[in-house]
Amino acid sequence: MCAFTIGRRLPAVGLAEEGIRVSLADVHYVYVIESLSDPRRHYVGFTHNLKARLAYHNAGQNKSTVAGRPWVLASYFAFANEQKAIAFEKYLKSGSGRTFLKRHLL
Repeated sequence: MCAFTIGRRLPAVGLAEEGIRVSLADVHYVYVIESLSDPRRHYVGFTHNLKARLAYHNAGQNKSTVAGRPWVLASYFAFANEQKAIAFEKYLKSGSGRTFLKRHLL
């Protein structure tokens, strides 16, 4: 079972009410960032720390995103299960996942 949210913090209390116990340290994020220099450009990634990962992209540490700096967080999904988060990231990078993003989030 996975929990996800779009654009807001994971509601830990709500998860506990559903019988899922998750510490914020155990949350896995799939994120979408948008380039401020070219708003048509987006990047999908996976992390355990959104703030640190965004800083990493804006510092030019990722060769795939260095040209689009600066980046801002467009949306994110929080998962309690790492394998499901990785599978969702892979889906968003596929053709149908890109279509999903364009239709619903971008």
